[in-house]
Amino acid sequence: MLVIVEAQFDSRLCKDFGMQVFTPERAGDVRHSLADISRAEKHLGYRPKVAFEDGLSRTIEWYRSQEKAAGA
Repeated sequence: MLVIVEAQFDSRLCKDFGMQVFTPERAGDVRHSLADISRAEKHLGYRPKVAFEDGLSRTIEWYRSQEKAAGA
């Protein structure tokens, strides 16, 4: 199961794949994320090769293909 925690992205992406965007809060859920790659960019020269939205879309498509292959 793919879990997306408080990601900021175009909600139309999930709707295109028939995914539910909002679910009730669960114990242990991360309420706030301060994810930041600026240090990796500055000190390591890291640059993402895939935009977040593209990576998310590709991940969803992969999971869908696996469901189909498994006959789900």
